[in-house]
Amino acid sequence: MWPLERIWRSIGTSWVFFTFGVGGLLMSVTIIPLLAILPIGQERRRRWARTAISWGFSSVPWQIEKLGLGRFEIENEELLQQAGGCLMLPVKHPTLIDVVVLISRIPQADCVAKHSVWRNPFMALMVRTAGYVSNRQPEDVVATAAERLQTRPVPFIIFPEGTRTVPGEPIRFRRGAARMALASGAPIMPVVMDCRPPTLNKETPFYHVPDRVWTLKIRVLEPRPLESFAEVQGLPESLAVRRLNNALLSFFERELSEL
Repeated sequence: MWPLERIWRSIGTSWVFFTFGVGGLLMSVTIIPLLAILPIGQERRRRWARTAISWGFSSVPWQIEKLGLGRFEIENEELLQQAGGCLMLPVKHPTLIDVVVLISRIPQADCVAKHSVWRNPFMALMVRTAGYVSNRQPEDVVATAAERLQTRPVPFIIFPEGTRTVPGEPIRFRRGAARMALASGAPIMPVVMDCRPPTLNKETPFYHVPDRVWTLKIRVLEPRPLESFAEVQGLPESLAVRRLNNALLSFFERELSEL
């Protein structure tokens, strides 16, 4: 039988998800439609939509801490102000909350979102207005990310694993992040994350909380050129992608071991 404190955290977590869903619904039927019809230009509409989404996301970590459900430790948060034009690679992807925390701290960030969101009646207009990128066509994602990184002073967030990390299993990278880095030539901003004990992961329903309060640790590292990870100049594209991907994986494995 669960102790009362754990039952409270399960109820509190359900409440946070409920309010997050209601907030998203209200935003989808009020602020976002208003932005869609205002004569303000596409770029300003995108910025305002992202600001609204970031503001809504910021309520999630605030509630979690106030209700005593979890803690957030962000090291070098001030470096996020240097993220403009960087390809931001957060590793691991341990929980549903990590991307919410990042976007709440970087309102104008670009990101890749699952295509299923574009079919969600409550979220579709929101992500379209914000200009986020669907992962439906991988080739289009790489090209779009490269173009935006080269022309806009905002970070582009992509999780190299492509999905949430399974607790206890080694991290595995897909090659999309390495391809984006090579196509754009943008600096890479590593972000190292872990959540202990694990919660809100792929294997666990959101209301099933761990036996103690969890802590999400995030360490932001300084931007660095892709050449600092691997020498790829002059290599065929497939070999360059493979070499950079392996170098990134080795780099993050070392950093995670020190978190």
